[in-house]
Amino acid sequence: MDEVRFPDYPGCSLEAGFIQNINPQKLLRFRRQFLTYAKMNHSNEETNKIGRYFIQYLNKTLTD
Repeated sequence: MDEVRFPDYPGCSLEAGFIQNINPQKLLRFRRQFLTYAKMNHSNEETNKIGRYFIQYLNKTLTD
């Protein structure tokens, strides 16, 4: 399966097959859910890791 790679986050990739099934509204909802989750669980983390966590969150959410 094809992957989308993020140059700013080496080693992180998003499976491209799932992206075709997502509309912008659904992606926005996932973003809001992640931000709520991140505020509660990653508030003490370095801010440069948040992007990596969002990619991991999308991979997990889209495969479930």
